[in-house]
Amino acid sequence: MAKILQINYETSFLLLFFIAFVSKTSATLFMKNKSHSNPERIIEEIISRINDQKQEVKHESQPFVMVTYAQTLDGSIAINYANEEEKLKSSSNLILSCPDAFRLTHALRANFDAILVGGNTLSTDNPRLNNRLWKEKNGECKQPVPIILDTNLRHAMKLINANDQMRCAHSHDHVIICCSKSAYKEYSHIIEEYCKRENVKIKLHVCESNKDGLGIDVEMMKLSLSEDFGIKSLMVEGGSRIITSFVSTPDQIDCVCITTCPRLIACHGLKALHSSQSGDEAVTPEMLEFVDCQWYTLGTDSIFLGIK
Repeated sequence: MAKILQINYETSFLLLFFIAFVSKTSATLFMKNKSHSNPERIIEEIISRINDQKQEVKHESQPFVMVTYAQTLDGSIAINYANEEEKLKSSSNLILSCPDAFRLTHALRANFDAILVGGNTLSTDNPRLNNRLWKEKNGECKQPVPIILDTNLRHAMKLINANDQMRCAHSHDHVIICCSKSAYKEYSHIIEEYCKRENVKIKLHVCESNKDGLGIDVEMMKLSLSEDFGIKSLMVEGGSRIITSFVSTPDQIDCVCITTCPRLIACHGLKALHSSQSGDEAVTPEMLEFVDCQWYTLGTDSIFLGIK
């Protein structure tokens, strides 16, 4: 009898172990299938949540702002080249995202009035900044207006002087370049000639300087973009200085959408966020917190959507 009970006990234990193993495996497979099998639905859910937030948070005079970028596991968004010559040989515009996450980026672009990058991104990557991969139900590919923050017009002039096509200008009806008053006076006639020669439209938007007089006042820039161009939603894509500028001042953004890919660049990586220290004096940090957070999986990448 004791032997029978022992056999039954052992059999029951093995049976329970088997059931637990199968249940865990099934749950894992289910979660994987849920994450990977229908990327279209995941992208639509992310877009829906962001658009709902746009409706909920309507700023009177400024656009809804989302910061978005793709990074490696160590927080790099590009390769940090040692010198200017290496930068010219190879673009820092690395393809980090997997195809599904890359499509998400284009879907996000389709749902924002404008997309903002810095001047360094313009001259280094020469991006198109358009939506090529996300179509509406009627087959239309909605396009955001490209906005370049190039205070001294140094980066725009670098492309023009090198006789390079400004790809974003050729990919859209028009491009807005935010610059200082002094830069406008010095270079506007050259850029006007470039537009006639290339048959493109670039609108130079003079913005107020910040307190130290070395850059543009981002808060006032957003206000003027809304008033002068009707920009109600702004997608900030980079590069590092622009991302850091917005994230370090929590009141400037409404949400973030960050893609993390399973790669490492390590010591050669250009980090998405850099230190805001100036000399020996450190700036008092402000914590950026999100009340509504969600993680998604698209292909091999993890997507973090954080809403303030």
